[in-house]
Amino acid sequence: MICLDTGVIIRLMRNDSKTQEAVKKYAGSKKEMSITTITLYELLKNVGMKAFGRVSEFLKDVEIYQFDESAAITASELYKELEKKGELINENDILIAGTAIAKDQILLATDSDFGKLNNSKIIVL
Repeated sequence: MICLDTGVIIRLMRNDSKTQEAVKKYAGSKKEMSITTITLYELLKNVGMKAFGRVSEFLKDVEIYQFDESAAITASELYKELEKKGELINENDILIAGTAIAKDQILLATDSDFGKLNNSKIIVL
């Protein structure tokens, strides 16, 4: 299973062929895809009512991982590593990465800031 960041989902919904190929490499169907509750929040806060139905339809068969205790611990460790290097990134991105890593998922992202996390479970397109 692969965990998708917000940017990946947006590109998929726009039928971006490069992103579609990258996702197919790791997930054969939507049932092999996941997102985090943080990703869900980012998607829903930024879509209008017209796009809400498309987002809901896309996410119908996608597993949604909760930001739980293990995700919080992992995210805090990631934060501390970034802080030590002086390379802090968007807080939501840290929470998304922490959740995916805690759930032992590969995280597919489009934001180059994820690369600062230097983790083999994170793939930046």
